[in-house]
Amino acid sequence: MNKKKIAIIGAGASGLSSCKSALENGLEPTVFEKGSKVGGLWSSDPNIRKVWDNMQTNISKYSVCFSDFPPYKSYRDDEIFPNNKSVYKYFTDYSKEFNLYNYIKFNSSVTKVTREYNNNNNSKNNNDNNNDNNKDNNKDNNNKDNESFKWKITINNNEEEEDELFDFLIVSTGVFTKPQELPTLLNDLKSFTGRISYSQEYRNSERFKDKKVVVLGTSYSGCEIAAEISNVSSKCIVVGRENKWVIKKFLPNNIGKIVPLDFLFFNRERCYQGAKLSIYERWDKKNKVFSKYCPLQDPNITPDSKVPVHYNQLKSNNNNDSNNDDNNKDNENIKPVFSIISESYIDQVEKGLIKAYSGNGFRIVESLSDGNSLKFQNDLGETYIEEGIDEIVLCNGYKLELNFLEEDLLKEIGYLPSDSFQPLILYKNLFPPKTKNIAFISLYRGPFFTECELFSRWATGVFSGKLNYPTNQEIEQDLKIQLEKRFKVPRPQFPILDFIYHSESIAKEIGCLPDFQELEKSDKELYKILWSDCFFCSASYRLVGDGAKPEIAKSTLMNYYNDFKKSLEK
Repeated sequence: MNKKKIAIIGAGASGLSSCKSALENGLEPTVFEKGSKVGGLWSSDPNIRKVWDNMQTNISKYSVCFSDFPPYKSYRDDEIFPNNKSVYKYFTDYSKEFNLYNYIKFNSSVTKVTREYNNNNNSKNNNDNNNDNNKDNNKDNNNKDNESFKWKITINNNEEEEDELFDFLIVSTGVFTKPQELPTLLNDLKSFTGRISYSQEYRNSERFKDKKVVVLGTSYSGCEIAAEISNVSSKCIVVGRENKWVIKKFLPNNIGKIVPLDFLFFNRERCYQGAKLSIYERWDKKNKVFSKYCPLQDPNITPDSKVPVHYNQLKSNNNNDSNNDDNNKDNENIKPVFSIISESYIDQVEKGLIKAYSGNGFRIVESLSDGNSLKFQNDLGETYIEEGIDEIVLCNGYKLELNFLEEDLLKEIGYLPSDSFQPLILYKNLFPPKTKNIAFISLYRGPFFTECELFSRWATGVFSGKLNYPTNQEIEQDLKIQLEKRFKVPRPQFPILDFIYHSESIAKEIGCLPDFQELEKSDKELYKILWSDCFFCSASYRLVGDGAKPEIAKSTLMNYYNDFKKSLEK
């Protein structure tokens, strides 16, 4: 029997895990990678990579890995937060371990994806009617819908175009496709005579030595790039509309020992407890925790803070139903909590090596006629001018680009490339409303390795027939939630409020979520490691279910637990 063929676009974290999952589910994958190396934004291909020379992950190696390929198989023991070369090596080691290179076509840019209908169902209208009328979501009907057409993938390979047909398609290009366009700002800067570049072009600080540099943006890349540039520049200025809590990678635990932030923040028991809170209670709790670790940013602790985060306290709520936001109307002045991770940004600000014009809507409003002076203004009407600017680095985020897809499919998935928060409207951020043989993996802001891999397992499980496609009712209900997220004001930092709880929900769909109540009875030690006594990790999703590797999972969990216990030793 011929295996069903699946095309996967992109060989980053989502593409590689999708390739492996496809093989595990009996599918025949082909990965199309436009670059010459694996790794996506972490690739060593200079034409593809989006990282700079000294960039490190902002979460530890325990979280920058897949469930059945633990960090000690690739990362150095003494490297807690891997640099870009180490992450690239992890991807190459992972690809070799699971024989993925045999299924990857490099230097293959997908230029067009179209539907190729079979003889029995040769019109788009027939396919749409089948999708609309299909109320039965068993495996037979899933396969029938999937076979109504194939995907014709057009690839440009060394300036030659070729077509190939596939039964299924996974789009895993990542959201870091192109920098967000800023036409209004660029028009305001038309008289600026210095150099303007985007963060994706940044590699190191060499060319900024002894220059006066403006970095626009206060997200992760903006703060990290500014911190690096400030070591060599004559002056480094950061401009950003809002201040975010800046969390260091290493933090003191409850006995004062410095540990990776994963050890403190990634905990399954606390995650489940947090899920019971209202959104306002969650934000209030986060502000209190971040204030503890970022006292220099809390104006209640440091009144003359140079990068203050102003926040409102939660008012008491006497209603017992804390999950009902209607009971929290008095707390609507509590705004979403924004944070980034940077080991040195605040230190550089405090040393005076970075001048921050951030918070209260600070922005660049114009370049002056002399060609090298910039005017900054905030929402309070305060205006400042900095002269002698040599360079501007724009760290304003990226936009998703899916121009190889047909217009009707883009319409179906609510494609809005200017919305970096949630550029697509999909069922559970994975499946389109109607078209059943395509999935979009991790194309939203902020997915972790764990989520990428779980999405891959879910999608390929459905395509293979092992897992059922969601019902029309389930799809309709979740699409309403996704649309609400897109138009919610004010928006939270990420569309997924808690990546652990989100991961648990996907694992439940796949059937790889451990039964914690049963585990508490059968293996109390393992239960405590998973639930409360250690930090969350993806290996827990290889204990049970399809694709389970309990020996590897338990070995990994014990390895993590031993490292965690060392952090509790005085």
